[in-house]
Amino acid sequence: MAEPGRRLAEAVGVVLGVSVLVFVATSALPGDIVRARLGPYATAEQLRAERVRLGLDQPVWERYGHWLGGLPRGDLGRSQTNDLPVTTLLSRPFVNSLTLAAVALLVVTVLGTVAGVLAGLRPGGLADRVLLVGSLTVSAIPAFVTAALLVALFAVRLHWLPALALVDPRHPVILQPRLLVLPAAALILSTFAYVTRLIRASVLDAAATPWALAAALRGVPRWRVATRHILPAALPVVCQAAALTSIALVTSVVVVEIVFSYPGIGGALQTAVSQRDVPVIQAVTVVVAVFVVTVNALADAAMYLLAPKSRRSR
Repeated sequence: MAEPGRRLAEAVGVVLGVSVLVFVATSALPGDIVRARLGPYATAEQLRAERVRLGLDQPVWERYGHWLGGLPRGDLGRSQTNDLPVTTLLSRPFVNSLTLAAVALLVVTVLGTVAGVLAGLRPGGLADRVLLVGSLTVSAIPAFVTAALLVALFAVRLHWLPALALVDPRHPVILQPRLLVLPAAALILSTFAYVTRLIRASVLDAAATPWALAAALRGVPRWRVATRHILPAALPVVCQAAALTSIALVTSVVVVEIVFSYPGIGGALQTAVSQRDVPVIQAVTVVVAVFVVTVNALADAAMYLLAPKSRRSR
């Protein structure tokens, strides 16, 4: 139990450390949010009263402590721009972003695993060379450039898909698949090479193990060697690739959403930073940090549970 407890303490420490850094950094940003709210003609008395109402007259550490005390209740504070609860303000953007990231993760994990297995089973073959060169070339292009190229080709030139993801708020975004195609494609292309190379390397390692070589020398068909020895050994790596890819997608989704005007956390964060809305920035950062820590923990647990099975199957 000591190891899980230590990992939990480390995870909590990471989240708290990130929240402190973001809170201090956003509080030090130039500009006056109160003046922006009340306009240039507000009197000094009005500005002072608004600062008291928003709690901005308190020291930074006291405001942080008040915000931290609300976390156990699920209270992320209120927006300093429109005075709405942050949870209400960000609920739909978070769902939209998670939907986009989940679609991209599912596709890139399946396609990347298949491509990595094919490349690993026949190293140096035509499929291996084409996949490696093509995936590395695409992944070398930044996600926002890939997104812009996709818009230029499929939206502007071919008119197959919309350039902007104008989501109808009356319906879930998953029911509007045409709007997800280009943003998801940009995310998939930016992470495909990593998944493919990781799976390919694990397949090569599994194929070089004594039991796999012995099975091949005994004349066991290649497909049976792959399904009984190689693929089970690569399964924990698939979980690791999915976890690391999901973390990369969360960081890339912000940029891609802005390119396509997708109503997710990217646009919400951009607006909050421009308006110096500290509670919104803090909420987005903490939720992303919790997501990253949780995904890492789940990946470690999955690899621990799957590794013994792969050893028994060898």
